[in-house]
Amino acid sequence: MLWRFRPIIRKKISEKTKLEIGAKYSSATIKSGTHFLTSDEEYGNYDLDEQRSSDFEYNEKIIAAYFNYGSSLNEKINFFDWNTSRKNKI
Repeated sequence: MLWRFRPIIRKKISEKTKLEIGAKYSSATIKSGTHFLTSDEEYGNYDLDEQRSSDFEYNEKIIAAYFNYGSSLNEKINFFDWNTSRKNKI
């Protein structure tokens, strides 16, 4: 299972200034399993071999937030580089 939630707020403060604030949450769950069976040739019965079988589960949750501010001083000098982000991996 994989799902994401990402709200974004964009605000034009003035003709030369922009502000963007956002957050993102994503969650992933991966499950995998292998059942290795061995048989007895004489009777055809199958038994689970615990040594060769495996079950695997991986869960990941990531929370992130960011803030971007951009402006231009004149037509030749622009900046949209002031970026602060914070990520948390649970």
